Amino acid sequence: MRHVRVVVTAVLLLVGVYGQTSTGSISGAATDPNSALVPGVKIVATHEPTNRRFEAVTTDSGLYVFPGLPVGPYTLSAEHSGFKKLVRTNIEVRVGLRIDLDLQLEVGDVQQTVQVEAVAPLLETSKPERGQNISPQLMNTLPLFNGALRNAENFVGYMPGVNGNGEVSINGSNGRAKEVEIDGASLTIPESGGVSFNFPGFEAYGEFKLVTSSFNAEYGRLGGGLEQFTTKSGSNRIHAAAFLNIKRDVLNADSWAGNQNPANKPGFRPKERLN
Repeated sequence: MRHVRVVVTAVLLLVGVYGQTSTGSISGAATDPNSALVPGVKIVATHEPTNRRFEAVTTDSGLYVFPGLPVGPYTLSAEHSGFKKLVRTNIEVRVGLRIDLDLQLEVGDVQQTVQVEAVAPLLETSKPERGQNISPQLMNTLPLFNGALRNAENFVGYMPGVNGNGEVSINGSNGRAKEVEIDGASLTIPESGGVSFNFPGFEAYGEFKLVTSSFNAEYGRLGGGLEQFTTKSGSNRIHAAAFLNIKRDVLNADSWAGNQNPANKPGFRPKERLN
């Protein structure tokens, strides 16, 4: 029985580590106006869509880290006696992205607040991997029809280094050298290298990322690219989605064959009505 407990514990730990690939992280240091590190600073990261709070305290070296944050926009606040409260807004955490964010505190009363808004985009500087994210705003506006299907995997075609239809080649690799993950769980069939056909509907996703090179060790089992999808976690706002796919012959271009047929009038288009 003792051995069973050890095995179960190990499995749960592995599942927890593997599942973190669907999250992002924020880390950095807290400093005073002279750039000296400040220990014991209380830092709170608030997930704006849900008001969920994550708390951390800087170490003796003045460092902090939020290792596994759900993706989305965040507000970060830092408080310590003898310093004004610092608030940073518009911090976008994305899947698989680690944000390095240092916080410089100003001397003053903790009841005073220094708020920093409209910050510049935060870049990944702590990991060597290369990839591209598609934000929720782009996911809701880019066309993704492939025939009559609304397939979220069509976003791959917007990424640099991607070629082909059907089995997509990433950076010149074989079409089955890639992997697809949804919230950190693999959708790839081990026997064939293909992708499961049970691909959830488009509205389920909140963000997409394609990792193309310089993979971390956790992704070392693949040779092409890694498609990472993160599902929506919900928020405190009521929302819904609707779409309409239509085809009309008046919206189509004239075909060469139709124009060459003397029986057709100029600008002839075959009748097409699809809703």
